[in-house]
Amino acid sequence: KRIMEESKENNGSKNVLSSKQEKELFGYDEARIDKERSQAAWRNDVKYFKKVRVSALAAIKMLKHSLAGVDKGRKRGSNPVEVMGLCIGKSMGDTVVVMDTCPLPVEGFETRVVADDAQVYMTQLLDSMELRRKEAFVGWYHSHPFDVESWSMCYCSFTDVQTQYQWQSNIPNWVAIVVDPLRSIARQEPEFGCFRCYPANHTPPVNECPDGSIVTDKHAREVRWGLAYNRYYALEMSYFMSTLGKNVLNIMSRKSLWAKVLSSSSITEPENRTRFGERVTKATAKLDAAASSFGRSGGRMSSSFQSDENGDRKPAGVTELEQSSQAFNDMALEHIKGHISQISKHALFNTTHDTASAVKQERNKQQQQQHKKQED
Repeated sequence: KRIMEESKENNGSKNVLSSKQEKELFGYDEARIDKERSQAAWRNDVKYFKKVRVSALAAIKMLKHSLAGVDKGRKRGSNPVEVMGLCIGKSMGDTVVVMDTCPLPVEGFETRVVADDAQVYMTQLLDSMELRRKEAFVGWYHSHPFDVESWSMCYCSFTDVQTQYQWQSNIPNWVAIVVDPLRSIARQEPEFGCFRCYPANHTPPVNECPDGSIVTDKHAREVRWGLAYNRYYALEMSYFMSTLGKNVLNIMSRKSLWAKVLSSSSITEPENRTRFGERVTKATAKLDAAASSFGRSGGRMSSSFQSDENGDRKPAGVTELEQSSQAFNDMALEHIKGHISQISKHALFNTTHDTASAVKQERNKQQQQQHKKQED
């Protein structure tokens, strides 16, 4: 539902694609694409591709596949399983358009990757694609079902960078999309990140993160963006939906989706209930470690500084303490919102007519007593 809402917001003030925009996004202009390939403007700009537009269908399929990996790992009694798939679409100038996705029979764990004849499957998929549609594969996606922190787990590891670089060397408009399913569950909104690699001979500005921000503390950069933070950059990501899709969604919302929204809550999700205790334990350990480190220094300011999101310089130790505290703030807000939702639904739907009448009578009685006291 949140993906659908964002796709509406990104389509403009009218929340509807114009006929021209819809034709450009869903059509396939072979002459224009051939012209872009021949010009190869990306050779002169390492950040030529700056945006990625993802259809609501593709986003939902990626998130659903990632959540299935989480559920599969939990049923085994182990950690969530990382999943992988390919993206189908095209490029339009400096924008890569993802129309659809195809899951791959690949499972990832912390120490290894299991591929069930993935290469054979991909070859068959490529042959089938040429017969069925004009669009081509323009990227890959995979999930990072790691811990839920106050920051997103959408980043590229060294392995991800190597994989992306190999594909990108052969297919210039190739992109990498990372899905954070656990954070998506906890925050009840999609958590995606889209990235591309720098050429091997390119050196980005010192202390620059993939999102373009400057963070002077190396540890903070590596925690958020991984050890390979200076080998890739992030693209601006948005969703879109056709007029037909919007109309179908409106019909579904009126007839059935509203019931799902009213009956569900983030704090009642099985994954949230199972993982919340672990999140509290890990956040407590990090908070204790940060507090101990700051305490051993006698409360003195550290000589290591970094810039926060507002550009203000702060001691690195204090910032780590703040980050640990922020994790508790996020969890508290999640539960407050969940309980507010549950209480509101209880008041709306579980309060019977008799109960409501009794409450009203009691309120009137109290008002009469108060009025009598005032007269006396």
